[in-house]
Amino acid sequence: MVACEQLHIEICSHRGALSQDDSPKLLTSEGLNDLLGAGFRCADLDLTREKESWIIGHPGDLSTLKSLGRDLSEALGFPQLLQTWQHQNRRLLALELKAEPVTATELEELLEQLTAQRLPNGSVGVWYLPQELGLFEQVHRDRYPGLLGIMAMFDRPWRGADVGSKESLDAAARAGIQVLGMSIRLSSELLSEASRRKFLVVAFGVNSEEDLLKAAQSNVHLALSDNPLEIRSKLAQLKSPRGKQEAQVGALTVTLHGYRGYGWPHW
Repeated sequence: MVACEQLHIEICSHRGALSQDDSPKLLTSEGLNDLLGAGFRCADLDLTREKESWIIGHPGDLSTLKSLGRDLSEALGFPQLLQTWQHQNRRLLALELKAEPVTATELEELLEQLTAQRLPNGSVGVWYLPQELGLFEQVHRDRYPGLLGIMAMFDRPWRGADVGSKESLDAAARAGIQVLGMSIRLSSELLSEASRRKFLVVAFGVNSEEDLLKAAQSNVHLALSDNPLEIRSKLAQLKSPRGKQEAQVGALTVTLHGYRGYGWPHW
């Protein structure tokens, strides 16, 4: 059962997408404006090195597009992204550095650029793999407290280590991580435990109504989706103030009693 107070989830765009499309993506300035114009306040974006600068996009997509002869000069640049985001009332911009491995110098350069924009504290976060917690502690945690650290938690072993367990929550807490980016394929118990421990919980892979209901059951705060327009529409239907109603999805029954516009938890 999912009560109305659990439906305070905010739907976010994964890689700047508005709808699900498996083709290689190139986020442009126009694409970012479309995303913001559609009313999305949070997004997860990849940063890839292209020559001497960062551009927005997954390296796999960019490599494929280059092989097809696409001009990457249209890709959204990092300074352009920050300039646009600075003037928006946004919840969270989550940035993932696609470098192998990420160096302390690269990370410090990124954090300095973010700090120079004077974005509101807690409105921008940087992803870290579990094995990068030492880098987070060394470079990020104490020197850039206004920027969030996001630790990724997967539903499968990552490089030989179990990174989807309560021990992972313990490691994140010891390192001073504020946000957990958790696969929606992880157990509801683990997702709920992360929320109970006062992490800001961002679930990724929320692409169906079943995923959305699981996120709600588990007290997830932000849901990353490759199809955010459709998922946001489904959430709006669940929030619809039509008195008590029941929605049957597979074996899961959801009871709603109207929606009262619950606000964000304070972090």
